[in-house]
Amino acid sequence: MSDKQQSMTFVPYTESKTQAERVAYVKANPDKYKPLAQYRKEQAESKKLDILAGQVQRLIDHFKI
Repeated sequence: MSDKQQSMTFVPYTESKTQAERVAYVKANPDKYKPLAQYRKEQAESKKLDILAGQVQRLIDHFKI
């Protein structure tokens, strides 16, 4: 084992790899990562749906007898 493997301290991924290495990994694995614009759009839609679901639940709870 190397010294790095023997050390049990946590090192964040952003510190263990350079930005160039992280970018290269994402580009080499396009099936694992969506384009940033698509990801942000889906996150925004998901947030809107969560808000809508909460409002519907509050209406249901309000009109329960």
